[in-house]
Amino acid sequence: MTEEAKDHVELEARQSLLKDKHHALKAKLERLQDFRKEVVETKDRTLAEVDEKIQFINEEIHVCENELSKIADL
Repeated sequence: MTEEAKDHVELEARQSLLKDKHHALKAKLERLQDFRKEVVETKDRTLAEVDEKIQFINEEIHVCENELSKIADL
């Protein structure tokens, strides 16, 4: 095989490897983007739940303070 033919075969092999790597990287990127979206959605949902619980506790504290104030006035 001539040197030029060897170079051509090597280039084709390299091209094939690069195409495979490119495809694998794009698939990995897509999976990571999906995972990131899941994490963000879960985080937002969890934060909303925590904020709701904090608000509820604050309201309960306010009710207790009002009741304590009424008792102190008696």
